Amino acid sequence: MNEKIFENESETVASFEKVENTLMDLNNLLKWVPDVTVVDGVGNDEYKYIVRRHDNAFNDYEEITIKNEDSNIIYISQKGNIEYNLIFNIHNDGGKTRIKQALYITNQGKIKLPLKILSPIAKKAFKSNLNNLVKLVEFTRN
Repeated sequence: MNEKIFENESETVASFEKVENTLMDLNNLLKWVPDVTVVDGVGNDEYKYIVRRHDNAFNDYEEITIKNEDSNIIYISQKGNIEYNLIFNIHNDGGKTRIKQALYITNQGKIKLPLKILSPIAKKAFKSNLNNLVKLVEFTRN
């Protein structure tokens, strides 16, 4: 299974590099995803993390690996109730940085909710987090 669930988009005056650096350090999730409570690195792998959320989240535990491929930052989530790839496509657009966010379910696992029902719920939550990311990169120094 590798089904695209939704896509969100936003733009920021922050630089491409600032957005990229923020996304590549998963410790920053604590600053822009309100339900994340813990982010821990896994061993010596600087791109693999354990993420914990509040108990009412779809994934209260997951392992996320980050990949940077061209202008795509990819969060690969495994070992949670639902597994997914969250792809951030970032690019310069006339003095601004455009961020496209797409969610692909790779394994529906324990979540038996139909994707038609899951999609709008997830889209709204991820859009709110994307808006938080934009605020973070615009209002923090380096």
